[in-house]
Amino acid sequence: MDRTRDTRDEQFWSARNFGALLVFTALVSVALRTTTGHWPADLGGWAAAAFAGVGLVLIGHSLTHRITAKQSVSQ
Repeated sequence: MDRTRDTRDEQFWSARNFGALLVFTALVSVALRTTTGHWPADLGGWAAAAFAGVGLVLIGHSLTHRITAKQSVSQ
């Protein structure tokens, strides 16, 4: 089912937005490490790396999907 318009809630929880929130969380974790000297939840930076990695994958997936959707419409 391909819809052209999503609800506001679906737009907010899109892969791109959720990925951006995860990358932001990773940056906040690094900032906390810089200011306090300790990683949040004492995970040694693994949580920040996981958040950043998953966030970048979600953003990349969203952008790739958008590009391929535009190409298929133009053909």
